[in-house]
Amino acid sequence: MIQKHLQLIDLFAANGLSDGYNVQATMWSDSGEPNDRFMVFKQAGGTNISLSYEQYVEAIVISKQGFEELEKLDQDVANIVEFIAENEFIDPCLGRMMVIGGIPSPASTNDKRVIYRLLIGCLNGQ
Repeated sequence: MIQKHLQLIDLFAANGLSDGYNVQATMWSDSGEPNDRFMVFKQAGGTNISLSYEQYVEAIVISKQGFEELEKLDQDVANIVEFIAENEFIDPCLGRMMVIGGIPSPASTNDKRVIYRLLIGCLNGQ
């Protein structure tokens, strides 16, 4: 079975959605650089594998340290949600994509990074 989080990394890069971010798979590893932004993609479960199934990917968008660029972060997250809504069937291997639950409330870290955790469902992909 193809790992959807790796496919989403490629899709986001090809469409400019991860430009300006350090992209990582599975786990976030902070670089220690306060101006670095991160996007982390990881598997987040799914339904039983059968003729029709759904896999979930968590796309975590993490700001640089400090709260000065919240508008940019909000816009980047909105761009991701809009892209997925407008391109649900862009990749047959991903199947039908959707953001589950819309845009969540952001959280912050102790070092003043803001985090959005988007849950993306991929329905009946190959």
